[in-house]
Amino acid sequence: MRPFPRYFLIFSPILSVAVAASLPAVADLSSRQISNLTNLPDLPDEDFATVASWYRPLIQETACLMVAIMAMRELALHHVEDEIIVQSWIRQDFPQVRLIVAPPITGQKVSVRFVMWTITSTVRFMLENNRFQSTQFLGLYRGEPVAIVRFFPTELLHVVAGQSNSSFQQSRSIGLTDPGSNHTGASFNFIGIGSGITVNAKDELRAEIDFLSKSIDRRDIFFIVLWLLLELAPQNREQLTVWQVRQEALDSQVTTIWNRVKQTQYQMTMGDMISFFAGLPASLLRENMFREMNIAIKDRESGIVVARGSFRAQALRKLSGLPSTPNVTVS
Repeated sequence: MRPFPRYFLIFSPILSVAVAASLPAVADLSSRQISNLTNLPDLPDEDFATVASWYRPLIQETACLMVAIMAMRELALHHVEDEIIVQSWIRQDFPQVRLIVAPPITGQKVSVRFVMWTITSTVRFMLENNRFQSTQFLGLYRGEPVAIVRFFPTELLHVVAGQSNSSFQQSRSIGLTDPGSNHTGASFNFIGIGSGITVNAKDELRAEIDFLSKSIDRRDIFFIVLWLLLELAPQNREQLTVWQVRQEALDSQVTTIWNRVKQTQYQMTMGDMISFFAGLPASLLRENMFREMNIAIKDRESGIVVARGSFRAQALRKLSGLPSTPNVTVS
């Protein structure tokens, strides 16, 4: 288990942002030259930190989490050494929040690795502090600015009929149904990545979920999915054999264990697992079920099981009176 760096340097201006033209500009760092960072780990370490700026408009919680997962899926299928330009995401099913990533210096590119680290760090802080509000996080590594991540309500950019950027609590009920006392399963289809070269009909996979009795906190599920996408990104072209991750979330330690079914011809890859995990939260939201679970992944055409996995959670023991996230506030 690798602990996520949990040290944040927080700067919190209270600004009123009304129109797109008044969105904060990226800090002028053009006078700085970012040194070549080498020997980088796959996952964040103690040299990674973030600086946060907060703005008044609230953002809808579920839309924020879902657009983060959408972006992380796309990024996780890149090579972590790849570099991208300014990019933004909005989900069609949860269109209330826009996620924007940018390099710290205008005109340059930003590393996929550092973008993923900064998104995960941003979302963790929001979850831990229940602070879903417009924000810009600057990622720093070894003191160097490496990525900028912004979450803003789409109302700042265009009007979404019937939505309000101040009513983010509505997001808790979007797409939810009453599971009922006898509800024990769910399923969804997703496109397998395979070798990453082609995607065709035979790459369609189906996840079948059996829910168990023990609940897992909704926030823990969302954070763990983001963390798993982060873990999988450096190995997204490798084949799945046996894979296990045990990671602390917010209120629990979650363990997920997976193995490929050897008797089948379909070769499950870690890219397939990225596609599965990115689709899991939407299914759980539809069913309103956040529990321990067993999962079978099947080839959709033949119905043959190609991989099996599970989620289990154990409550974390916390010392009362101590903050879960040390931070420094600069005012």
